[in-house]
Amino acid sequence: MFNIHQQIYTFKQNGISLFEYFNKLDSLWKEFDGLTSLTECTCDASIKLKDHSNLMKLMQFLSGLDESYSQVKSHILLM
Repeated sequence: MFNIHQQIYTFKQNGISLFEYFNKLDSLWKEFDGLTSLTECTCDASIKLKDHSNLMKLMQFLSGLDESYSQVKSHILLM
């Protein structure tokens, strides 16, 4: 679990296509989520936790993008 977590936080686009970058990151997220599954519920806290997880994934995705996407990244962060 530690190694996957470290791979997620250090993974960068480094010139690969946006499609490849997202797919690799998404597969790491799925692998990590599979190892850390929580008990499922439908309460408000569960919804907030899922929203927070999605926000963290967005931040990880944006932080690893190549510099050529800096304007798009800035626009997304302003929203």
